[in-house]
Parts: sequence; structure tokens; C-alpha cells
Amino acid sequence: MKKRWMAVLVASVFVVGAAQPVGASEGNIAVTLEGKAVVFDPQPEVIHDRTMVPVRAIFEALGGQVQWKEATQTVTAVQGDTTIQLKVGSSIGKVNDEYYDLDAAPLQKNDRILVPLRFIAEALYQMVL
Repeated sequence: MKKRWMAVLVASVFVVGAAQPVGASEGNIAVTLEGKAVVFDPQPEVIHDRTMVPVRAIFEALGGQVQWKEATQTVTAVQGDTTIQLKVGSSIGKVNDEYYDLDAAPLQKNDRILVPLRFIAEALYQMVL
């Protein structure tokens, strides 16, 4: 049951994050989880046709944890049995022990790391099926 709930939750984050809801002001991306708005700082944004979100905000909203290593510019996010590692500027991500190509590299903005929402959603979704 927990796996099914997580699959629905992650799929909802992906769908809601990728679309602008009715009533949202132009340029704003709203994400809700279980009916509650997720607060982002900075706000998610579309960069080169990819929805980028602050990694800490999205993982903490899902109940996960995030660690940042300044020396290597690497973020490690853990959600359940899934560990995702991403490096700022790199188009290769690691999910558990496997490497994947990203369609958008993580970037740093206002001391926050923005990551492609699609990659996060797909990585978590595939792990819970």
C-alpha cells in the first residue's frame, strides 16, 4: 500500500509541477502535495523548457532528506530506499547504483540547488513500482 501511495504522490508532483494551475499568475509554478501548497525559495521555474525546482524543498515535502557537499558541488537526496546524487552543471545523475542522463543539468541559484522535476519524479516513481 505504501508503494502505491508513493507512486501516486510522486506522479502528482510531476503532473502538478509541470503544469500551471488555473488562477496562478503568469510565470509562477504551483506545486501541491495532499492539497497543501509546497513553499519554495526560490520559486520553481521553467528553464530551457524544463521545470526546475529547489531540491531541498521538494524532498522535504516528500519526507526525504537532502545533504549538500560544497567541495564537490554535489547534492544527495534520500527518500525511503532511493538515493539520488546530482552534481551542479553535470548532465549525469545517479539513482542508487545506476547512472542516468539528465535532460537538464542542476544549477545553483540564490544559494539553492535547482534540479529537473521530471528526473526526480521519474527516479522516485520507478523505484516504488
